[in-house]
Amino acid sequence: MQPAEWFTITRNRMGASKFYLRSPFRDTNFVATTFILFADFLVLLMLAIRYRAQLSLYVVLWLLLGVGAMIFAWLLALRTHQSLHVLFETRQIEKLELGSNLDAALSVAASATNQGLFFASLLAMALLGALGGVLQSQ
Repeated sequence: MQPAEWFTITRNRMGASKFYLRSPFRDTNFVATTFILFADFLVLLMLAIRYRAQLSLYVVLWLLLGVGAMIFAWLLALRTHQSLHVLFETRQIEKLELGSNLDAALSVAASATNQGLFFASLLAMALLGALGGVLQSQ
């Protein structure tokens, strides 16, 4: 290995863009976001069961729209990961140099994906908490 190759990412060496080099379920940020998303669904289910008599059709439809949007965002993140991961698996991208434009773009994409899902899941949890407080006060 030449000294110039020490700072490149191959399939066996992880770097800033490691999110796309392996399964998303091996990334701690993505797994944590997935657990928060499942916790959101459990809280929603508990609220729906406990306050089913107080929930109007209008509120139920908004909750279903929110659930659908969260599932859509999560599936979109998986599909985006899959399309970029295929480029590495088929060796259309063999080397990814650290600090290169592609490395920077993939790092931004991975950060946007993981942080966007994380904050959206936390926002959903906060809104469900507020809804639970409102329903409990009635």
